[in-house]
Amino acid sequence: MFFVVVGVQCQSRTIRVPADYSTIQAAINAANQTNDTVLVSPGNYNEALNFNGKSLSLISLDGPAVTTISPPSYYWGIILDSGETSNAIVCGFTITNGGIAISSSPTIVSNIFENCSTV
Repeated sequence: MFFVVVGVQCQSRTIRVPADYSTIQAAINAANQTNDTVLVSPGNYNEALNFNGKSLSLISLDGPAVTTISPPSYYWGIILDSGETSNAIVCGFTITNGGIAISSSPTIVSNIFENCSTV
C-alpha cells in the first residue's frame, strides 16, 4: 500500500496595480480567496470594484490624497456584498461619485468619501 502526501503551502501574495495588473478589479479577480494584498499605486482609477466575497486587503501605496477610485456614472465605487469578513480591508483611498455598498462585515479605514452615498 502506498500513500502520497502532498503539501500545499498557502502564502499570501502582494499584487501590484498597475505593475502586475492594469486595473484594480483585474487584481482583485486574480487574488486568492483569502490573505492576498492588492497594493495600488497613486492615480485616478475610473472603475467600479467588487470584492466578490474575497477576504483580501485593498491598500493604496501612498494614501487617499493621491489615490482615487471614481466609478462610472450610476455605479458604486466598491461593492462588498458577498459575505466578506472583517479580513476584507479597504484602506487609503478617496472614493468619489459612487460610494460604497456594504451588506457584509469588511474593515473600511483611512478613506475619504466625496459626493458619495452608502447602503
